[in-house]
Amino acid sequence: MIHPVRYCVLTPEQRSRVYCCNICLRESDDADNVFLGHVSGEGVHAFHEQCGKDWMRRLPICPECRVDMVIVDPSSLLDTACHGCFNEVTAILANRAITDAARGQAVIAAAKNGHLAVVNAILANGAIADEHRDLAVVAAAENGHLAVVNAILANGAITDAARGQAVVVAAENGHPSVVNAILANGAITDAARGQVVIAAARKGDLALVNAILANGAITDAARGDAVIAAAKNGHLAVVNAILANGAITDTNRSFAVLWPASNGDLAVVNAILANGAITDDARNQAVMAAAEKGHLDVVNAIFANRAIPDAVRGRAVGAAAITGHLAVVNAILANGAITDAARGWAVRSAAGQGHLAVVNAILANGAIANEHRGKAVIAAAQNRHLAVVNAILANGAIADKYRGLAELAAAINGHLSMVIALKRARDSMMCTVLGTRCSWSARSWQSRPRLDDVRCIRHEIQVVGSILAVTAFVFGVARVLPRKSASS
Repeated sequence: MIHPVRYCVLTPEQRSRVYCCNICLRESDDADNVFLGHVSGEGVHAFHEQCGKDWMRRLPICPECRVDMVIVDPSSLLDTACHGCFNEVTAILANRAITDAARGQAVIAAAKNGHLAVVNAILANGAIADEHRDLAVVAAAENGHLAVVNAILANGAITDAARGQAVVVAAENGHPSVVNAILANGAITDAARGQVVIAAARKGDLALVNAILANGAITDAARGDAVIAAAKNGHLAVVNAILANGAITDTNRSFAVLWPASNGDLAVVNAILANGAITDDARNQAVMAAAEKGHLDVVNAIFANRAIPDAVRGRAVGAAAITGHLAVVNAILANGAITDAARGWAVRSAAGQGHLAVVNAILANGAIANEHRGKAVIAAAQNRHLAVVNAILANGAIADKYRGLAELAAAINGHLSMVIALKRARDSMMCTVLGTRCSWSARSWQSRPRLDDVRCIRHEIQVVGSILAVTAFVFGVARVLPRKSASS
């Protein structure tokens, strides 16, 4: 709460309670009549005018009790009305003639901050222009000041435009009681009614949605936008209420199904699909979004709505595979065929993340190209997914170049068991690592003790390290020589 700080001439009773300025600590005397201060439960907190202004510029709180404060000029009707200083407002109204414009501005300021007593005092003092009354209702409605709204509406008529604007801002800020009060006052335009429905649908306020729909018609465009807003936030009851009110376009219905599909809100998805057709593009995007998040029920519901192309099914498998949603992968594979390329990409995505069950499911679905199989092995080897590597190697042969790259990636990352597994998978072992050639038959390799495996791999890693060291040396010399020639 902000406490108004008033200019005041200390009364004898107040002067007896103020011994010094709370800022400069200089004792008060008869010359110190003008003080800033506010009355609290503990007494009068007062200070010199200049001390108070200097203090408030740095820190707008009371120097004694630390409450938030603002300086109010008691001679200004607008300033005192804005901060709810009822006594000062009534004094100004009683002692001075106030123009209609000044009275109107003061009502707007008081209405915005919910100062009902001040609003009533100013309205009782004289007439205000219709324009000011309109603005005051909108300001009070925006901040949810129901009593102030009622007081202004009782004072005189407001325009339909102002009524509509007040309803919209009240709905957007979640003040249903204010909305109902303004609707009871008179009609609003169809455009305003549509904006209110959208705002209420976004917040899931079913009672307010029903009240607005009962108040009058809304456009098809507004109805569609309201369904999208409600579906995005999972407000099923609001979606059903708006759909029951009238038709929406296929485009709006298509947009509305995307967010609940991504969020796994099956009830909202079913409600929208039951209402009418959606575009093929929206259905495809909804399947992919639901597959990526692992929403199996939503995927099945969209499949049941209408068939989707093989290409989309393949992308959906890839989206589910990379996140490891096995049940979704199986559902999509059971729904229909996917291309070999899509199957290969899905295996690579799952292999890199170590999703063994997903890899096995996709491999069991059909053949994949040697290139995809090789790159999947590399992805799994880089991330130390040994079980995935073995599963892919058991599925079929991979080219020597992919096996070599996988061994190198595993060796550089220190995955010793991975390198050994890749070497033992060869039918004929021909290993070339940066110019060092070692060859063994598959049978003799498997008969070698594990110590030889380790020595061979250690040798290869040493060769790699030596070449890297030589490369670093060459680059170092190349950088030093130009400096020496420049200095000479």
